[in-house]
Amino acid sequence: MLFQRSRHIPTAILFALSLLFLSTPAHAATVSKIHQLELAIWPEFDRPAVLVIVTAVLPKDTALPATVSIPIPASAGVPHAVAARGKDRVLRLMPNKRRVEGEWAYIDVEASFAEVRVEFYAKLDNTKPERSFSIGFPAGLEIGNVGYEVQQPRGATEFSVKPGTAKQRTGKDGLVYHRAIAGPLAKTAPLKIEVSYKKATQALSRASTPAVHPPAPKTPVAPTPSAQSAPTQQPTQNRSGSYPWIVIIVAGLVGGSVGYLTSKSAKKEKGKKEAANKEKSAGKEKSAGKDNKSAKGKKKS
Repeated sequence: MLFQRSRHIPTAILFALSLLFLSTPAHAATVSKIHQLELAIWPEFDRPAVLVIVTAVLPKDTALPATVSIPIPASAGVPHAVAARGKDRVLRLMPNKRRVEGEWAYIDVEASFAEVRVEFYAKLDNTKPERSFSIGFPAGLEIGNVGYEVQQPRGATEFSVKPGTAKQRTGKDGLVYHRAIAGPLAKTAPLKIEVSYKKATQALSRASTPAVHPPAPKTPVAPTPSAQSAPTQQPTQNRSGSYPWIVIIVAGLVGGSVGYLTSKSAKKEKGKKEAANKEKSAGKEKSAGKDNKSAKGKKKS
């Protein structure tokens, strides 16, 4: 029978395994609202494309784990990275699915933490000096506040961002960053950011000098990250989510049970050897008795 317990498996292991399955979270609810959305847009940074880092912070009252859908251009293909970050500030890969609806691909992220990050590369034509592209979000998500920052490529001139950015700063990497707060975004309102500039070469910004990633700007409404981590850095993979203690229990019980079975087998084997030795010793004594009896008979005759 499928559910019949084997006599060779200790009850403790079965209990631990059942506890593990019972502790697995139920189907995650879908999130329809984002508290804070941050877009870091870096054209021609480390590829002849536009690196886009989308950071979405879920509302504080969101029950986790939760599923959040992040739209990216379908032409971007599979995301470069999909992760989430908790209070320890460590990025962890998150399970996700990609579904295409028209010109958009929705990345459904099963998030175990309130801060979700999706990184992708959008296409860019860099064969001509005049270059332009647009990054946006379709309608469908209610967003409490939207902020974005565009990195100006090294050597670019006549740089323009629409809607216009309110602040500019020069980072430690020597690159200029254009920052703006778009404010709340209604569920029915799409978001579109248009960028244009001139650049004579196809040189990448990172190829000249390794970039120091800029800290996320401080805003009064969002618990945004304290610093952007390198786009090539792979997040730590930890799909056990909030249940590492279950894994530890199972490992301990399995290890203990293996030790128990090994010890039991060793004792059984030792008993067999002792019995064999006793039987052999008894045989020798019996043989010696026969020899003595035979010797006495010969002397008598």
